[in-house]
Amino acid sequence: TIGLLPPDEATARMGGLLRAAQSDGPAAMSTFLRAVCGEDAAAELDRLVPGALAEAFAYADAFFAGEFPAAIRWSFAPEDVRADLPVLTVRGTASAPRSVEGAEIVRSWFAGSASLVLDGAGHLLVAEEPTAIATRLPEFWNTTACWERPAPPRRLLAAAGVATPVAIMSGALRAATG
Repeated sequence: TIGLLPPDEATARMGGLLRAAQSDGPAAMSTFLRAVCGEDAAAELDRLVPGALAEAFAYADAFFAGEFPAAIRWSFAPEDVRADLPVLTVRGTASAPRSVEGAEIVRSWFAGSASLVLDGAGHLLVAEEPTAIATRLPEFWNTTACWERPAPPRRLLAAAGVATPVAIMSGALRAATG
C-alpha cells in the first residue's frame, strides 16, 4: 500500500497545519507550499502561473477543509487498481523522495507503463515544464496499448465536435512552442 504518508505520520506532521489553517488559511497555505514544493514555491508558482498564488490564498479555507485532509488519508494497494491500462508516471528530478518512491511503485503495478523524469522539475512540474510534458504525452499515447482498442474513426469524432487526446495535446504543444 502506498500513500502520501503513513496515517500516523500524516496526523503527527499535518495536524498542526490543519489547526493553523482554522485561524489563518493563507498563512497555512504559504507553509504548505514551502513544505511540499520548496522554499521558493510561492514565488515560483506566481511566476509560472500568474494569479495562481492569489487564488490559492483565496481558497485556502476550502483546501484545508476538504482537499488537504483527503490527500493526507489517500492510499491504495495493487488490488485496488482494477484498470488494465498503460500508465505514464511524470515526476521531476527535484521531486521529494516519497513522490519518487510512489511513482515507481505505481509504475510496477501496470504492464506497459513508462516514466517521464524531467530534469530539475519539482512538485510544480506541470507549470515548470509544460512543453516537455505536452511533447511526451502524444508519444506515449501513440506508442502504447491504450490505442489498440477499437475507437470511432477520427472523422466521426471530428464531425461530432469531439477532439481526440492526440489532437488536444498537439494543440497544446503548438500553443506552448509558438
